[in-house]
Amino acid sequence: GWKNMTKSRPTSVALIFIAVCALAFFLWPAGREKKYDGPSEEITVGVANVMSTALFDIAAARGLFRDQGLELKLVAYETGVEAVDDLLKNKLDAATATEFVAVTKHSRHLDIRLLASISRPELHEVIARRDRGITEPAHLKGKRIAVTRNSSGDFFLETFIAHQGIPAAGVTFVDLPPPRIPPALSSGAVDAAMAWEPMVGQIKEHLGANAVHWSGQSGQAYYLMLITREDFVRERPRTVEHLLRALIEAEKFAASHTLEAQEILAKRRGYDLAAVQSLWPRCDFRVRLDQDLLTLMEDEAKWSIRHKRLKTEVPNYLAVIHWESLKKIKPEAVGIIH
Repeated sequence: GWKNMTKSRPTSVALIFIAVCALAFFLWPAGREKKYDGPSEEITVGVANVMSTALFDIAAARGLFRDQGLELKLVAYETGVEAVDDLLKNKLDAATATEFVAVTKHSRHLDIRLLASISRPELHEVIARRDRGITEPAHLKGKRIAVTRNSSGDFFLETFIAHQGIPAAGVTFVDLPPPRIPPALSSGAVDAAMAWEPMVGQIKEHLGANAVHWSGQSGQAYYLMLITREDFVRERPRTVEHLLRALIEAEKFAASHTLEAQEILAKRRGYDLAAVQSLWPRCDFRVRLDQDLLTLMEDEAKWSIRHKRLKTEVPNYLAVIHWESLKKIKPEAVGIIH
């Protein structure tokens, strides 16, 4: 079912990126009535090209942003890291990325604010080549492993390696952006990779029986976050509320019309529908703020300090999470003790 995960697979990363960007400027359904009567507000959001950002596709396709009075421009990024970098350069109003990206960026950008998580995915896998003598995780020792540094994959890979009793110095980490990971593993430039969907499906399809793989998250989910800056929260509180409301409506639609929601995602991203359906239960699409989020961010900060990525003490991440807007709209979605 993975053959058509992308409509075509040009070898040029640039072509893939252009195609992804073309999908980003989403069209509104024609002739839809506006439920919101006030002036429409423009907002630009950077969305990572991963399945776990599907609530944005659903809300855009269903006209839910417009219903909230938002003229939303969505810009596609290969990774959440790149989207947050542009957010911090004032090119975006908000961005989607994992909580790990927020942890790594916060030390130099104290004005980062997390509004809500929009999914809790389990899509990371460690995937390796059998012909390199790898049939179990312990065989990764001494091997070259591709990973996108400073992404959630970075944290999960080192945690995975540690669980096998392999010191971080016992493997060679090869830092690659996501589009370059499948060809690197397919060509044999690396022996293994930490990857996530839809990359994992492309790799399995290419390697066939030569692929061996394991869940890459060691039983730990992560959160795909909606991230902004303090000044946006302070100056445009109503815009924040309208954005969250539209995503909550998308969450309701995804729960009550799951097949239609899956079809929307497949069509807009050029994904294979069967692949979307098989991965859907591993995404947990909900707009919320869990207490687990705080615990995970603290664990990731400790890991980053241990690896000398951060120089600070573990911050008080409760001050980084703007829970007030979500609490006002949907109190039961806020599990964080505040």
